[in-house]
Amino acid sequence: MAKPGRPKKNLPISPVPTAATGMPNSSNQPSKDSARGKLLEAAKTCFTQTPYHKVTTRMLAAEAGVTPALIRYYFINKEGLYKAMFEAVTGDVLNFLESYSENQPLTLEMLPTAFQQVIKQHPQFPVLMMREMVLGEGQYRDLFLQVIKQDRFPHFKKLIEDLQQSGQVRSDINSVFLHLHMMSITLFPWIMRSNIEFVTGLPFDNDFADSMLQHNLEVLKNGCKQDQSSDDKSIANKNSEKQ
Repeated sequence: MAKPGRPKKNLPISPVPTAATGMPNSSNQPSKDSARGKLLEAAKTCFTQTPYHKVTTRMLAAEAGVTPALIRYYFINKEGLYKAMFEAVTGDVLNFLESYSENQPLTLEMLPTAFQQVIKQHPQFPVLMMREMVLGEGQYRDLFLQVIKQDRFPHFKKLIEDLQQSGQVRSDINSVFLHLHMMSITLFPWIMRSNIEFVTGLPFDNDFADSMLQHNLEVLKNGCKQDQSSDDKSIANKNSEKQ
């Protein structure tokens, strides 16, 4: 048991609601204008731009425009704020899906679009995820992987299976592979953002990201191989030109 006055360690991240409990309600999320909301926004900025061990509570409080005491009040310590920030960003995807699907049915395009909209607000977050979970440079790799494995991944897998049941996705498609495919076309470009700009000479801005996502979705839905009917038309046109 932690001694009185000491920060608690290993604060748990609350699970994402399942189909049984319902989708998270964006109205339950802290306002960005509240002190807690400002600290979460500050954490997104500080932790994605600066290594974890170099971020201080004073730095976080200054970025949020609040006193350091509020970090202890809301999150116990820097560790608690860091974990809450991770939960908030990944939860933003679910909130986007919820608000987007209130007036229209779920579609295949909505899943990668939700990721894209959230990443555009936090473009350095994919790099943070790579440092934390792939390169092992972070503090809580095992914890975050468990959160993704137990809560996030099953939730999105269920959404894809719902699309299969509604007839929007072929039933013989592996839902796990499709989920990983959509994650890769959404996250990988942002991780390689500076490299893509250097190699292509094109600015990787939001317009570029949106155009690339639309292209990837088109390929995902229709493939890139020209169908036989198009081949036949092309051959017929060439023959008519020769005549």
